[in-house]
Formats: sequence, C-alpha cells, structure tokens
Amino acid sequence: MSSKILPGGISSGLRASDEAQDRSLIMSTIHRYAAVARESADHDEIAKLFVPDGFVQLQDGRKVRPNELGQLTRANEPKLLRHHITTVDVQFASPGEVNCQTYVIAGTDVKFPDHWGRWDSVLRKQSDGRWLFASKTLVTDGIAPEGWLARTLELQAAAAAQEK
Repeated sequence: MSSKILPGGISSGLRASDEAQDRSLIMSTIHRYAAVARESADHDEIAKLFVPDGFVQLQDGRKVRPNELGQLTRANEPKLLRHHITTVDVQFASPGEVNCQTYVIAGTDVKFPDHWGRWDSVLRKQSDGRWLFASKTLVTDGIAPEGWLARTLELQAAAAAQEK
C-alpha cells in the first residue's frame, strides 16, 4: 500500500474565480476519464483527454499511449468495469500545470471492489483552456485475488513468459 502524500503546491497566481474555473475544468477531465475508462472503452475518446505525447504508466512501470490501453485487456475484457472516484487532491505546480492524486475504487462484473488505489496525474492547461493529462500513473493499493484485474494480470504474465 502506498502512503505517498501529494506535496502542497504553489499559489496559482490566478484570481480566485479563474482558479476555481480551472479546478472545475480539471475535475471534469478526471471524471471524464473515469466515465470512459470502462468495458468496451473507446480508446480514441480516452486519448482525447491526453496531450499528444501523454502516457499512462502501469503498475509494473511500463508506459503506454492512452489509445493502446485496450491491448492490455483484450485477452480478458470485463463485461462491466466502473471507476468510482473518492478523494481528489489538486495542487498547482504552475498556473498551467497541476499535480493530482485521485483515489479510485474499481468494480467489475466479477468482483466489487475488484481493485483500488489512486491515479497520480499531471495535467497541463491548453491554449484553448482545456486541461489534459500529460501523464497518469496507476498506483494499485489492493487487488481482489478472485477479481477481474488479478486474472488479467495472470494472463499477461503467462503471455510474457511464452514470448521468452
């Protein structure tokens, strides 16, 4: 289990109303990701939430492009996958970049909760005002042994062993 706490950020230097608007847009991006990262996900839609060179870092350290996430679950796609967001901590690194920790509980058709942990993310403000993910690191604090993610990771390990 990870006990990393996001360090406090800087003052954004923005007017309170502008910072509130940015925080709202940041939360919208985080919630949109949770809504589209599900069974039969549209990975092109997920990719729209990232800057062009953005990536997702997996629990094992691998970095993948957001539109490649489906390749990881193809061997064992869930019939149902929902990400439930709890605490979201947003800290400004600069007026155009934030660090976020988002705590998540995921449920599937196999088990609820199936896995839980957090997303450590960096979001950057775009020239059109949108906030997009530059990176998203998946930190898993727990996995139900009989759940969907546990089985998916077993299948990935077996496939990797066969390739060697």
